[in-house]
Amino acid sequence: MSYYMICPNCGKGTIGRYATDNDLCGECSDNSSTTDKLSVENLQEELESCIQTLIEASVAATITQDIVVGNLVDRKLADLAKTHKLAVDYIEKVTGKNIDVVLAENAALEGSGDE
Repeated sequence: MSYYMICPNCGKGTIGRYATDNDLCGECSDNSSTTDKLSVENLQEELESCIQTLIEASVAATITQDIVVGNLVDRKLADLAKTHKLAVDYIEKVTGKNIDVVLAENAALEGSGDE
């Protein structure tokens, strides 16, 4: 019994005894080893290109992440500086003394308390 099939490679209709949907016609099957080599080479090139793209995307993501982390650190430092300034202003207002004087007095008290 013969079957009618269409070659998936060239689209030519042929009749074959054991034809399946994936069978190539006689002409294409004769060239299949050359085609397979070219297909493998093309796929290898595409794979290498994809790998390179992934590497570049990873590097770009790392740079972006570093920028985001840097921005977060900058914001946190600005918040801490503002909090520090508010604390210094409050201490100077309450004590009526410069912050350096207050810190020196505290250091002297801590030093005398250890003895």
